[in-house]
Amino acid sequence: MTVLYPHLQMKLLIKLLLATACFIIIALSIASTLYMRDILKGLPSLSLLKDDTTQEYHDLSTSVYSNKDELIAVFTVIRQRMAAFKEIPEYLTNAVVLTNDPDFYQRKGITLKKIVSILPPLPFGKRNGLRETGQTITEELLTPLFPDKENTFQRRLELAILTMQAEKMFTKEEILSRYMNRVFLGHGTYGVEAASQCYFRKAVKNLTLAECALLAGLFHTPEEFSPFIHPDKAAERQKQMLEAMVKSNCITQVKAMDAERGMEKKLKRISRKGPGNIKTTMNNVPYFVEYIRENVFKDYGKNAIYKKGLKVYTTLDLGFQRQAEMVLKSALMRLNENNPEKPKKIDSRIEGALIALDPTTGQIKVMVGGSGIRGFDRMNRAIYTHRQPGSAFKPFVYTAAIDSGFTAATLLNDSEISYGKWKPKNYEDKFLGTITLRYALEQSINVASVKLLNKLGAKKAIDYARRMGIESRLDNDLSLCLGVSAVTPLEMAAAYTPFANSGIAVKPMAVRYIKDYEGNLLNVCLPIRKQAISPQTAYIMLDMLKGVIERGTARATLRNRLGREAAGKTGTSNDCADAWFAGFIPQLITCVWVGHDKGQISMGEKMCGGEIAAPIWRDFMLKVSPRIPPASFIRPHGIIETVIDPFTGMKAAKDCPRTKKEIFITGTEPKGSCTVHLGPPKKAVLPRIEVETETEEVVSE
Repeated sequence: MTVLYPHLQMKLLIKLLLATACFIIIALSIASTLYMRDILKGLPSLSLLKDDTTQEYHDLSTSVYSNKDELIAVFTVIRQRMAAFKEIPEYLTNAVVLTNDPDFYQRKGITLKKIVSILPPLPFGKRNGLRETGQTITEELLTPLFPDKENTFQRRLELAILTMQAEKMFTKEEILSRYMNRVFLGHGTYGVEAASQCYFRKAVKNLTLAECALLAGLFHTPEEFSPFIHPDKAAERQKQMLEAMVKSNCITQVKAMDAERGMEKKLKRISRKGPGNIKTTMNNVPYFVEYIRENVFKDYGKNAIYKKGLKVYTTLDLGFQRQAEMVLKSALMRLNENNPEKPKKIDSRIEGALIALDPTTGQIKVMVGGSGIRGFDRMNRAIYTHRQPGSAFKPFVYTAAIDSGFTAATLLNDSEISYGKWKPKNYEDKFLGTITLRYALEQSINVASVKLLNKLGAKKAIDYARRMGIESRLDNDLSLCLGVSAVTPLEMAAAYTPFANSGIAVKPMAVRYIKDYEGNLLNVCLPIRKQAISPQTAYIMLDMLKGVIERGTARATLRNRLGREAAGKTGTSNDCADAWFAGFIPQLITCVWVGHDKGQISMGEKMCGGEIAAPIWRDFMLKVSPRIPPASFIRPHGIIETVIDPFTGMKAAKDCPRTKKEIFITGTEPKGSCTVHLGPPKKAVLPRIEVETETEEVVSE
């Protein structure tokens, strides 16, 4: 048997390891060479970045259709003559480079940080902070050359290689010129020349410092800072651009201050004028179509809707939409004409919104975001306006109560009470004594409702509001019951769906399906549903909300007017700043909001939900209901009807002076009979009120 000495064993092991290492290196080299060859073959051609300053671009238009496949909008981009680099103001190029890629002129190729960011993520974190998420100007210029939005290792590697090639092929000025002539800047515009015409109606070479700062702020997120949609955000973004330019010594503080001066008025003028004729966009339903455009952007990228020829089939009922637009515009016109302090400024006008959706599918049938009084009023109040809903929020509290064992016949004590320094109040400071849960909701009694919430706990009510569809921030205190937490009309409409839909909450949807230019199906949108509350709880709440129309705060406006089953709830915020009505029939939920854009401005005494929002709902429903077949709400199993004494909440005895039928979830009905009214009939003591309006006043001493 041969025995090797230790040093010979070590030499043999080293040779073996070296041979293995060489083999692995050669194999990896061959594999990487083949891999790189395949990648280089598949890279887009940089000839696509040809800079033709006389060129106009006509991309494939996107069509938007109603629920009956009627054409309602067409997005078509026609970009004007591309600007030569010398025509682009230095203020604009400086602002863009400074805020998007400060190292643009110093960098050659790609940096170490960028190389690290290309690698697949390591299991132990962010590589000591070297991982970089933002793109350079060169990378942003090249990204649209890739047809998909994949963020794989291969895609990052391909982009890095193409970036190095571009940095060698073009000068910094050429890269910047191509970038600024191709970047998407909102409202169908690509490139700074098109954007200048769109926002300022002038050539880019004639822009002022203030206008350059505003335009530079649109890079990356043009919709978020559009002066047409969000003038306040645009002003704040512009200020940030100017501050950055001062900090880098591109401009002086004095120039920045001069640029800021008077921009508020300029932005209002820009907002009122709307875009110049830089894009040819057919748009018959501006509020809804803008909502569609934003959603398609999120799913398919900013270029797709203007360049890929999509066909978007929506849920909008064009006939219902036209009726809603006319009803809301007419009502707001009357409100403003009858206002004793007639608005002289556009900001002081009373505005409104109306949103309607199918409670079983969540399909949005109507979306009116305002009166449309201005030539270009894209502020979509149906989805962007957060306002206090007042008593329209109470149904979520009462739903939590019914689900917690309370019944419509449960007695509440409506009497004066304080919670620390806060003393909730009723309309005209009246208190009603002992009343039922049903009566408290129908007549929108504040103090009794606050006491109910105190028994339940605000956290429970918030949980129910969340599961039913409210997404906005909610205050975790007793004022929650009076609707002091701001919500949107779309949220309110969605959150009422369980009442009309056997307890099932449905997420609002605006698109049915999308096809590509050749008619291939890209996406089919299906309803997103969840069982938020039991069918029995939903039916009890539905029945009480029917009472709001039949006997409560909406009675004067709506009772017997519609000729079919309907339910809903009025809402009024403090000092009549906001008026709401959320109402529904089995096939349609409609939410109406009326108020001022700036909020917290009183519309006048008694301008409450029952007086101004409910009539708008009524007039809209009267217009569209002939097209909706009559139907009844479905009564689920597990509901029992019992005759009760409304003064005691117990089963009625033969001597009770007044009785009424009440519904209960089986098992929660009163077990015992009334013992108060034994013997000769006694005089009824339950107060009755005849007010048809409501107010939600939150008072702090």
